[in-house]
Amino acid sequence: YYKANPWQFVEDFGMTYDPRNIERGLPATIPFIPFDRQTELMQWIVAHWRASKDGLVPKSRDTGASWVAIALSCTLCLFYEGMAIGFGSRKEEYVDRLDSPKSLFYKARVFLQNLPREFRGGWTREKHGAFMRLTFPDTGSVMTGEAGDNIGRGDRAALYFVDESAHLERPQLAEEALSATTNCRIDMSSVKGSATPFSVKRRSWSPDDVFVFHWRDDPRKDDAWYENLKLTKDPQVIAQEYDIDENASVAGVVIPAEWVQAAIDAHVRLGLDISGKRQ
Repeated sequence: YYKANPWQFVEDFGMTYDPRNIERGLPATIPFIPFDRQTELMQWIVAHWRASKDGLVPKSRDTGASWVAIALSCTLCLFYEGMAIGFGSRKEEYVDRLDSPKSLFYKARVFLQNLPREFRGGWTREKHGAFMRLTFPDTGSVMTGEAGDNIGRGDRAALYFVDESAHLERPQLAEEALSATTNCRIDMSSVKGSATPFSVKRRSWSPDDVFVFHWRDDPRKDDAWYENLKLTKDPQVIAQEYDIDENASVAGVVIPAEWVQAAIDAHVRLGLDISGKRQ
């Protein structure tokens, strides 16, 4: 059942870690109960993997997309024999740093070591939680991590996640390195302008292959949260990290994109007659 429905395994047995809970009187490690959009993301990733299709996930920050990718990957490796899943990012510390909660593989170790013993598949942190490599003894599956320009080169994976793809320093080199690595590559990222390969793909790919994960999909956030965010964060940061706005996420723009959009048909809303010479 869980092999066919891995998102249900995450909901039934998964744990997540957030040290910000402590200030609210909650434990840092709590059950991972995915909200609807997180479950939809897992189902979308699995559908693309089974169909051997690439996918793109433009995302707002702090929506739990990284936790979703890690929890799903661990679950697939626990239930499928010979599974190989890769993770790549621009810096090694984002993929794995043994004592850093921001790294992806730290999240994976938390997820695995908090599963009931019956579901760990013989996994122990000491034997199977090596740096940049997690092995699953009962299924022979593996999760590997890489960083830099040559992520995925020479490797083969059933599924490969590129973390913060829009922020790769030399994305074209990564594109070349990943060209023959997998039949299912999932790029997950906040945006960084409209000229990155990530943004070009977002505009040109079929909507079925682009999963937009906006902060409004997160039931923990509402308009009051957003108004408070605007009081404490720079507009460019908000545009890039939360609003998934490619045009507004670039610094130094003379006329911000939102002003341009606001000007369209403004004469209709203001009841003005257009006159004079157009220049």
